Amino acid sequence: MKNYKLVLFAALMVFFLSAGCTSFKMNLKPVSFTPYSKLIKFKKIEPNEQEKNGILLRLYQQNKVIVYTDFMELYTHINEDDNGLYFSEWKRRKITFSPGLSIDDFELKTITESSQLNEVSENILLLSNRGEILKFVKGGYNNPKGTLTITDWKRSPIFPEKKVKIGDAWKYTEQMKLQLKSYWISRKVTGPDEIEVLARFTGFSEVNGHRCAVIETMAFSNKNESYTALFKTMNLTLRTHITEKIFFDYKRGIEVARVTKTVTNSFTKDMSYSDMSKSQMISVLKVNRRN
Repeated sequence: MKNYKLVLFAALMVFFLSAGCTSFKMNLKPVSFTPYSKLIKFKKIEPNEQEKNGILLRLYQQNKVIVYTDFMELYTHINEDDNGLYFSEWKRRKITFSPGLSIDDFELKTITESSQLNEVSENILLLSNRGEILKFVKGGYNNPKGTLTITDWKRSPIFPEKKVKIGDAWKYTEQMKLQLKSYWISRKVTGPDEIEVLARFTGFSEVNGHRCAVIETMAFSNKNESYTALFKTMNLTLRTHITEKIFFDYKRGIEVARVTKTVTNSFTKDMSYSDMSKSQMISVLKVNRRN
């Protein structure tokens, strides 16, 4: 299930740096992420004759609560030698399904917990079976040092209406209004933040017994933000490149695993400040749950 969407993921990096990781010691080390093959046990497989003619990508309401394990690694203040301050954390993400307004939609409630940061998030959306947000109910993240509130969230269908074959590509858009507030920094409701996502169906893999379609996405964001930090207004430029690899069980309509990578360059003339950060998030459906 696609929950860490791209606009939100980029905003979470700013929120994490301003309100979360300030409580933890970050060590300087060469930028090197954990190979996702260590956490996602997958095997590339060839399509059968039916799959060669195209498959239908749809989200289906699951009968029970499903749980994902998320592992995030972050390098910030990366220098010319490609060394950066490193932080990592594990999160538990629980998703509950409820009937929607028709057989083609459902309500999705997501609660994410991080014991390391003492952070909890809750998002509630009404989704179509193509992943379009039909209604935004609530959303936000909070920890003892700050809050990130989603005030509005819109998304066009993430899956095409018709069947897709390997190599097919499509686009969708996502908009979000955010309010950031922490001990160090605050950001008023602005926006909406909007990005266009390019998705491509690249093949099939088997992951923990699931026959998955592999979908790769790419998005860019270039925006100017106004923050208040320690009673001083700071005009910040953020340039973010985000890529994803998604393992989607198309027969059961459920995401099995995902790898999200970001590169963010931020700078401001107000304080002669610039920074490069890189992150990787690996999400895996817990195999000891029945779905």
